Amino acid sequence: GVLGVKNNKKIFSFNNKNGLQSQIINAIQFKNNTIWVATDKGIQSYNYKTGKTQNITKQDGLASGNINTLKVIDNTVLFGSNLGLFSFNSTKIQKKQNELKPYFTSISIEEKDTLLQSSYTIKQDQSEIKIEFNTNGFQTHEFVEYAYKLEGYNTNYIKIENNSNFVKFNSLPKGKFKFLLKAKNKFKDRYSNPISINLNVTSPFYKTLWFYALCAFITSL
Repeated sequence: GVLGVKNNKKIFSFNNKNGLQSQIINAIQFKNNTIWVATDKGIQSYNYKTGKTQNITKQDGLASGNINTLKVIDNTVLFGSNLGLFSFNSTKIQKKQNELKPYFTSISIEEKDTLLQSSYTIKQDQSEIKIEFNTNGFQTHEFVEYAYKLEGYNTNYIKIENNSNFVKFNSLPKGKFKFLLKAKNKFKDRYSNPISINLNVTSPFYKTLWFYALCAFITSL
């Protein structure tokens, strides 16, 4: 970990017992009783007077968690990673995360993009539909978990695996359905309120009553 020594005496120890996220430390900076630590899991600040720690990771917006160099100038923290050089204002770190709000980004039917609407009427023999979505704010797919339910077909929500941001149905049966989608941060328990799209799947013309009646009439003739 990190040890602080003054006049040949240890004055503090910052390690995995009191909040250090990684023992792989690439750089440290000291300012106003606060130690800034760059590790392979992000950036941490540790006030050895109060014992308060603050973690800044990919979940909070870092492009990379592997920080290899760090410099603190006034309130600006500059750091380098395998993806480049970045900086942030240490006095304006927003750690409170708002509730995720999913939204639909695109709808395609039979592999053709269509306008975003709250409801669709499609024929059963042309019911291949792909629904894409995203969430508000900076949340990489690595930390977002989605679940969906096709009301009228599924009774329970289905978790979407592999960090995917779309659901595709190759074919749907005839009926009226409601596609429900909700999202949450993987480190939290509560999902967002669901958003929805109504789907009305109708029979193709050759499966309608009027078509059967017409066939019967022609046969009788």
